[in-house]
Amino acid sequence: MATYTGTAPSSLYAYFKLDMNVISQSEADNTSRIRYRLYLESRGGGSGYSQTKRPTSLICNNQTIENTTTTYSFDRGGSSTLCSGTFTITHNSDGTMSFPIQASVGTHRGNCSLSATMTLPTIARAKPMTMSIGDSVGDTVYSANIGDSVTINVTNTSGRSVSLEWEADNYSGYVGSITGSKNFTFDAKTFSDVFGNDSSGYVTFTASADDGTSVSKTINLRVFEIKKPSISYVSVREGNSQVKSVFGSGYFYTNISDVSAYVSAEAYNGASIEKYLATLDGYTTYSNSSTIDIGSVTRAGERNITFEVVDSRNQRKSYGQNIRVKEYNPPTAECSVTRQGEGLNASVKVQHTVSGGSSDNNTCNVTVDVRELPYGSFSTKYSANINIASTTQSVSLGSGYKEFASYEVRVTATDKFRSYTALVTVPTQSIGIAINPKNNSVGIGKFPDDKLVGNDNLEVKGDIFAQGIEADLTLKAWKADISYLNIKKELKIDDKEINLEPPKPFASYNTAKRLDTESTRDIYGIADLGEITYPNSLGNGGYSNLYTVNFSPSISDITYIGATIIKCSGIGMVLHVTDYGSDYFKVRVQNYYNRSATSTFKIAYHIRGSI
Repeated sequence: MATYTGTAPSSLYAYFKLDMNVISQSEADNTSRIRYRLYLESRGGGSGYSQTKRPTSLICNNQTIENTTTTYSFDRGGSSTLCSGTFTITHNSDGTMSFPIQASVGTHRGNCSLSATMTLPTIARAKPMTMSIGDSVGDTVYSANIGDSVTINVTNTSGRSVSLEWEADNYSGYVGSITGSKNFTFDAKTFSDVFGNDSSGYVTFTASADDGTSVSKTINLRVFEIKKPSISYVSVREGNSQVKSVFGSGYFYTNISDVSAYVSAEAYNGASIEKYLATLDGYTTYSNSSTIDIGSVTRAGERNITFEVVDSRNQRKSYGQNIRVKEYNPPTAECSVTRQGEGLNASVKVQHTVSGGSSDNNTCNVTVDVRELPYGSFSTKYSANINIASTTQSVSLGSGYKEFASYEVRVTATDKFRSYTALVTVPTQSIGIAINPKNNSVGIGKFPDDKLVGNDNLEVKGDIFAQGIEADLTLKAWKADISYLNIKKELKIDDKEINLEPPKPFASYNTAKRLDTESTRDIYGIADLGEITYPNSLGNGGYSNLYTVNFSPSISDITYIGATIIKCSGIGMVLHVTDYGSDYFKVRVQNYYNRSATSTFKIAYHIRGSI
């Protein structure tokens, strides 16, 4: 505390004094807080008082601290406070401060005055920060390589909150807070992207404190020579365990193999492999890992797969590898059926892809089912396993079949991967005249249907040609389905003649023709494609590889192919016919929603062409 004494009239018997005490200082604000007291103190055992308020002032550093009026009263050996309080004063930029003081007060004996200069304690200045970049042994470095680790050293961080950042060209990054030193690694992926194909660049580290001070240091970073990656090893594998179980290893098979590959590759000088690609038959698949799911293969023979890897600097390396592919043909079945009295005999021809070797692991199961049309249920009449590529067998379907009933024969051929179904309709036995004694009805050319004919009636298959039919009274028909009516002269209804001249059409109309003719053939069938996968992406979904559907007998000059989905375990699938020949056509399935496998997929088809 500092006490300053001014001048006072001798008759006042008092000292005029000022106490100044620095109670706090702020480095951040560069200020000091001062408490003051201006007072009269008894001198020589004197005393005095005044009830009259008299002017009192205190000015520090040309700033008015007090400007008021006061009374006073002091006893012998005592004092009387005129004014007191606190004020704040700002130091010079270097932390020093000295300032003038003027004070005065009026008394009943005259005026008192005081002039002085006060010097405040200097506020310490924060030392500037410094930065250096060192290596693992503490030596200062001015350059580094991608992948190196360095230590960032910053001094005079005490009392400060300091953050560290880096900047290079148009890139920057946050390192973290720092209180003295910080380890930093020049990550290959980050800084390869920063400098692109350049062999070197500059990185600037900046430490920024909360008091506004900062310090920076720049280092030269070397990227090394740009070098292409290498592929050391490729393994192409069969992903369908059923194919391996049935056919063994060494070959892949069209439409049923699930091809995948493992690629061993290496990038150099701090780069990393980012993408793996495989191209087969014009379709490219990619992966972010060393395992690539290529999918199915659609063409037999020696097929080449081109592999390519891309590193983090967009450098590429390619490698080609051949695989051997055999044709897989789904099973097919043909069937012809003949009547023999009440018995049915069938000739069944089956073809399928055998596995080879001493025994056929791809055994094809053939079943023949029969049902009465139109509402009967199928009953299995024959079942056998076929282990040769092609066979034709004569099959007895049993006896007890009605002469006047027609039947549907279903032949199903199923191997370890696909299923095929063929349907044959067996017409009624050729009938001249048949009598149904239950309802006293007669059928010509067929057995009379009691549901349609009723009792005491005649049913004729085919056309009726008659002459000289007369009705003496009334000829009635409660219900008639006439496909052909030839009237020579006239037709009357209620004695009114009906005009038989056809109206003139105002437009031409299409005509309908039968499907099969002497020169055309129509074939219908059902094909079970089994599980459908979508290895090729398209939008949110994907599309499958090609599936081949074989049919028999063959048709030349195909004029129409129609195929539709009849059973499917998912939604959003669209069927596309992409190619065809005299005994096959190919389809591709598109999934609009996703690429999840469709476990069940059957189609029906209709094909028309020349015999």
